[in-house]
Amino acid sequence: MLREAKKKALKEKIFLQSMRLFVEKGFDHVTIEEITQSCGIAKGTFYNYFPQKESILLYLGSSQMEFIQQNISKYAHLEIKERVFQLFDDLTSRYLDHPELIKVFLSEMIRSSGLMKEEQKTIDHFRSVLMKMIDEAKQSKQIVGNPSSEHVTSVLMAIYFYSLVNWSIVNSDKKELKSMVRNQLEMVWKGIHS
Repeated sequence: MLREAKKKALKEKIFLQSMRLFVEKGFDHVTIEEITQSCGIAKGTFYNYFPQKESILLYLGSSQMEFIQQNISKYAHLEIKERVFQLFDDLTSRYLDHPELIKVFLSEMIRSSGLMKEEQKTIDHFRSVLMKMIDEAKQSKQIVGNPSSEHVTSVLMAIYFYSLVNWSIVNSDKKELKSMVRNQLEMVWKGIHS
């Protein structure tokens, strides 16, 4: 277990150092050698964690999904609405700790259709997790009426991704992102019940 924790910590270190370099120099101007020197590791060690430089960008989404999978059970006692809100709240936290990540991530994803295609797998996984929660809310009558789970999920995800993009462009206050997401989710949730 300790070994796994060390491996995870090193991967996170490589990721954060790489993103710092990408912010400073631009993705295309950072070499793997610079990343390894910055982290104090050998190139072989880098390749054990990331098969190519582009994989670093994909790690952000996959680590978010890993976080969701690890933490979703601790919200099981909450009503679905609060589970959904807590899920989005937790997802935004990483960006609040490192606001520069989202700008680099978004700009590189837009530039590379290959990266976007890979990231779509993570987005689809997120969609399925969220849709299960919406289905559960409908079954337990926490969502009244019969709105399409797919449509509700798409709207919730659109709010989240739009908020991230808007926040990264405007460079708003850190607290503003969470309140922006929560307020918009609240409005949609009320709309589902009308």
